Amino acid sequence: MIALVDKHFLILLAGYGFISVLAGIMLRTYPPKKINSFYGYSSYRSRKNKIYWFKAQQFAAKYILQIGLISLFCAPLDLLEIFFPFWSAAFGLTFIAITIVWLILKVENGLKALE
Repeated sequence: MIALVDKHFLILLAGYGFISVLAGIMLRTYPPKKINSFYGYSSYRSRKNKIYWFKAQQFAAKYILQIGLISLFCAPLDLLEIFFPFWSAAFGLTFIAITIVWLILKVENGLKALE
């Protein structure tokens, strides 16, 4: 039996997925009322005006929720442990980095379409 500690990919993606789903729900349910750099999706473009700010929060909540659900779906697959037992954590971290970049690109492209 494989110890839970050896399931790096499963733990990493399940935790990331759970936190992402919670963050997406929180951002959708309680979006920030004012432009700030503490809570919500904040970038140069999103802080241009209130319309961009509120649209950025909507886009970010949608994509963060999608990322969380995809992560939770991929976590139990845990196929990387079979083929690459020592690299699964690295693949999980790469997955997280790619999804963060994807989130930023999607939100910024959505805001750019408003211009």
